[in-house]
Amino acid sequence: VAGNCAQWTSQGLVFAGLLRRSRLFPKAIMIELLESEHLRHGRESNAHVVVYRHVRHAPPYLPNYAFLRPAYVHPLTPVKNFVYSDMVAFADAVVEVPEGASTAVVHAIDPAARRRPPWWMEYWRGLLLGAPTAVLVGAVDRIGPLGPTAAAVWLGLNWWLH
Repeated sequence: VAGNCAQWTSQGLVFAGLLRRSRLFPKAIMIELLESEHLRHGRESNAHVVVYRHVRHAPPYLPNYAFLRPAYVHPLTPVKNFVYSDMVAFADAVVEVPEGASTAVVHAIDPAARRRPPWWMEYWRGLLLGAPTAVLVGAVDRIGPLGPTAAAVWLGLNWWLH
């Protein structure tokens, strides 16, 4: 059976009614759950973010592994990638192992200091998919001969990769 860990996890969440469809990218699952609780359902107290920091002084599992950049939410959503690049800003708690220690320490974050999903994110997603749809169905003209083709490719990529 084909799929990756994000697909299998998200299919379980779809079955439970927490997600609308399965996802290919792990961070996209978490962001959709966070946004649905905060923006769509207004249940802010129902979603909490816990960030586990990398233990720098631990011996690496793979000797050549190097952390390059934060995980993407989705390769076709640069705005979401930027907004959610630092999840510590959204965290309710941060778990870390201090230098020289072997036990984790949990730091609770002050609720006033936490960021929450921006209110405009749902509208941005509508624009990101609504504008190409309008071009594709012909509601927007004077876009040129490649406009509908580009819109179809964009919408197809979003459907396939989302």
